Amino acid sequence: MVGVTGSLCAGKTALTEILAGLGYPVVYADILGHYALTEPNVVEKLTDAFGDVVLGAYGKVDRKNLASVVFNDKAALRTLNEVVHPRLFELIEETLERYWPGQVILEAALLCEWGDDMPVDVLVCVDAPEDVRRARCAEKYAPEDFTARQESQLPPAEKARLAHVVINNNGTVRTLADKARKLSAIIQKRFTGSAGLGGKIIL
Repeated sequence: MVGVTGSLCAGKTALTEILAGLGYPVVYADILGHYALTEPNVVEKLTDAFGDVVLGAYGKVDRKNLASVVFNDKAALRTLNEVVHPRLFELIEETLERYWPGQVILEAALLCEWGDDMPVDVLVCVDAPEDVRRARCAEKYAPEDFTARQESQLPPAEKARLAHVVINNNGTVRTLADKARKLSAIIQKRFTGSAGLGGKIIL
């Protein structure tokens, strides 16, 4: 399994969408995480931990409300992860089993943080300078929200250090597509046994 992670707004999804176009099945942890938040058992545990403030219409978890509670409070974020991650890992494993034993891409912002809880054969980190990333998602996150979310994860440099392959996504979509094709060639060599990674690769 190939894991794709990266710093906030670096372009993880842009890369995996290109890889999907090249024929790779992609499992998005974020989508499965959203699904986990709809399950009654998870909703009950979250309201027990944080109160009804995390709920929106019809008693459903409102992700914006939840984010406002946890992203500026490390203890609250830890509680959220303790509630959601076990079920999220189950959903990921169940989804990955559909593609076994083929090559599959798992996109997850917290792959580095999860470590041995969600091991991958090849870890790819998408990165870009912070000013570029802030500009890309300026309409999605206010500056303070960007900072809070970024600080809730490992620093970008640490994610890059842990990765087998680092993709610098500070250019155009066409440039990223070229790098995705190079990554695909690396993946094919790795899993056909014709060659190993041969140390860290930077694209």
